[in-house]
Amino acid sequence: MTLQCEEKLIVGGEDSFMQVRHLVLRGSNREIGRHLAETARERHGVRKVPWTDPRGTSVQRAYLRLHYPIHYERMRGVADAFGMELEDDRIDFSDLLYNVGFPGCSVVYYPPATTSTGHAMFSRNNDFMTGTVRNMLGLAAEPGEKPMIAEPYLMEVYPDEGYPSLYLSTFDLLGACTDGVNSEGLVVGLAADDESMARFPMEPTYVHGVGLQEMVVQRFLLDTCATVEEAKEALLLNKHYYAFAPCHYMIGDRHGRSFVWEYSHAHNKEYILDGDGGPQIMTNFLLHRYQSVEEMPEEDEELGFFSRYRTLRRAIEAQPGKMTPEFMKQANARVAFEDKSILRPAAAPTRTLWHNLYDAEERSLEVDFYLRDEPDPETPGRNRSVRSDYFRFQLSC
Repeated sequence: MTLQCEEKLIVGGEDSFMQVRHLVLRGSNREIGRHLAETARERHGVRKVPWTDPRGTSVQRAYLRLHYPIHYERMRGVADAFGMELEDDRIDFSDLLYNVGFPGCSVVYYPPATTSTGHAMFSRNNDFMTGTVRNMLGLAAEPGEKPMIAEPYLMEVYPDEGYPSLYLSTFDLLGACTDGVNSEGLVVGLAADDESMARFPMEPTYVHGVGLQEMVVQRFLLDTCATVEEAKEALLLNKHYYAFAPCHYMIGDRHGRSFVWEYSHAHNKEYILDGDGGPQIMTNFLLHRYQSVEEMPEEDEELGFFSRYRTLRRAIEAQPGKMTPEFMKQANARVAFEDKSILRPAAAPTRTLWHNLYDAEERSLEVDFYLRDEPDPETPGRNRSVRSDYFRFQLSC
């Protein structure tokens, strides 16, 4: 099966913070893996050198071969691209990391019974700092160092095995997915567990462990699951770890079912929180800790993770009829990060780098992107965000 590849720059230029590419791939998973590895090597300077524990690499490879063979085939393609042997235990072929970080987000699933279209809809802000890895560590950026989410990809993938999918990817070109939809109408979106990171000691591996890493979980679900019930079973059957930051996940399907998947702060317990047929909201705290909104702490920050949850909940509760796509965009815009909405502006500020709205029935996506800041004429001394128009994409299957 010969790989078919199309790539188009949809956002970019000197006045744009990001370069966003729409990449369409049709072919075998091995060929897809090879093409992604060649892109990572040539465009992002990714190299494969010995750096992990050989035994751990060997066991992780065996785990993926058994539990996620689709990804294992893509790893074959990565090895091909670098002229190496997949069985070389010194080399980890399971990722193509570049500009790693972790996102803060606001996510809402709207079941069909609540929407004007009669379709399940999924709305997500991808919030992230505009700085580099060194900025995140409190250091000055090096000359030429790119911001962590300067080059995301809108991926449209039609593999020989596994479901076709449409998703946003950053940090790891091979397996990462921040949000997406597949050909069966399954929708997924993640958010970092910022509350746990602020309250408890964390134990990231910083290298690959054995199981599904936090950014790969959603790609795995899109590849293998058609419904919420299948996704629950797949998550429960697999081993999980986090390499950089703990996350939680919202999963919904076109039939009106949704749930949030969470781990305890110690990553030793797992929780399933069902949407019960209504709109379901997730930001950057663990929902299972709180039995009601009243139990959630009050915050001074307008865009703290509890404040964003309350804002979205109030907007949805105040809507008298069916919720339209335009309402969903406006609701997420109320919790978008801008310069004028932050009490303590940072040198590398957080912005809502994209907002997307998935239609699970149509297997489609509308997405807009942050371009830059410019002086805000209504608020002297502050900036406002300039954003692109919404782009629309749809799976052709």
